[in-house]
Amino acid sequence: MKIGFIGVGTLSAAVVSAMAHKYPERTIYLSPRSEDKASELAEKFPHVHRLESNQEVIDASDIVMLGMLPPQAEAVITSLAFNERHTVVSFVAGISAHDIGDMVRPAHKVCRVTPITTIELFAGPITIFPAFDEVVQVFAGLGEIISVSSEQDMKLLGCSSAILSTYFEFQNTVIRWATAQGVENETASTYIRNLLSGLSAVGLSKANSELESLPAKHQTPGGLNERVRNGLMAAGWFDELSAQLDILNTKVNLTDQVND
Repeated sequence: MKIGFIGVGTLSAAVVSAMAHKYPERTIYLSPRSEDKASELAEKFPHVHRLESNQEVIDASDIVMLGMLPPQAEAVITSLAFNERHTVVSFVAGISAHDIGDMVRPAHKVCRVTPITTIELFAGPITIFPAFDEVVQVFAGLGEIISVSSEQDMKLLGCSSAILSTYFEFQNTVIRWATAQGVENETASTYIRNLLSGLSAVGLSKANSELESLPAKHQTPGGLNERVRNGLMAAGWFDELSAQLDILNTKVNLTDQVND
């Protein structure tokens, strides 16, 4: 399998790193842009190669990943010559698979994929539309593959993923609180991060039908967990989270990728 990346920014670099670790039998070609990242990856993995031009990457690859920034995308893509054998995978925000398809003719298999940087740890969701078999195969084992039925679904899931920095702010707030009370910072950090990791593992282990019961199962009447949860609910904390996602949904374009 020969896979090319046009644009090697932070997200593409995370995908390349995961893929190169997981599948040493694959040959991966990188465009010359983002020279530091591309060169570092090529030095780290013998089956990853930085080529001298975008067109060289296209010519050498069967599956082409587009990872450039949206303002640059159209000019870069339309300057390249694709052919019918190519499957084109776009990470580009703000441009639909249909519009990418118009730019890469005569290639006709085009899909959008929205991984997040946790892919480097073989974790996190990877949404795909449409879910071509070869693209599913490319990302197998790198995270949880979620085939969606439309780009509208991708948009809504993208909005829901806009909690990345909020999650870490939540984590760090609790760590800072414990540290301020006198717990050594490294001890507090290790404890809280492992606590959140364990809770995440519980959530993933349960059936979807069990999720609504999890809050009650993780508190006792009058206990510490109930007090904190009730206090946050009374303050409108969770209502405000839903409200912020509603606002985001009204402002984000259909093809915008917000999990950045």
